Amino acid sequence: MKHFEYLENIDLHDAPVKSFIFDFESKTISFQVLLYSEKKNDYDILEILFQKVHELQLADIIIKDMKDVDVFDLEIIENANRLFSTKISLNTGFGNGVSVVSFNFSELLIVQPSNLPAA
Repeated sequence: MKHFEYLENIDLHDAPVKSFIFDFESKTISFQVLLYSEKKNDYDILEILFQKVHELQLADIIIKDMKDVDVFDLEIIENANRLFSTKISLNTGFGNGVSVVSFNFSELLIVQPSNLPAA
């Protein structure tokens, strides 16, 4: 299954965000979320690695409590010439609204726990 199709089949809404790393030198963004495993009664880490990133947009992001961030929505749209636009909407704590990170990329890699289906 392609990485994009894999993401379409995972519900990331309300998934806690573990990390969001911007590597400007290598033009990558690593986005890690925690997915609950009922089998283990614990969380597994799913890493989405966006590569060849450009046109990063950060607007009015205010996170008061770094432990209280989860995914509201992740949207990926394919544009011309295998370029993709992404919008990641984050809940930034109760009553704080949604903050959005937008960027374009051309390659995607998913690193998932061994108990999830292969991408």
